[in-house]
Amino acid sequence: MEGIAHEKYRDALITLNEISTHQENKDIMISKDLVAISSKYLHHSSPEIRRESVLLLGSLTSIMRGREALNNNTFSGLEKLLFDSIITVR
Repeated sequence: MEGIAHEKYRDALITLNEISTHQENKDIMISKDLVAISSKYLHHSSPEIRRESVLLLGSLTSIMRGREALNNNTFSGLEKLLFDSIITVR
């Protein structure tokens, strides 16, 4: 999906974060593989997208099915964020 402005990705992730407050929505999102998709965006060049991705992962992994969907891409992305000099909130 080259050529799409990073603001559109950020806005989409913000919307997903807003609707992930309901348990049923979390379950649907996990079924649609959003844990893996969010994990990929942990490696994005935009700090805003990385921030929204980690927030979504936090919401989705608050239930067991979400934690079971975590993968190596998630852990390497989180490791990278822990040492990110741009994002100041950890």
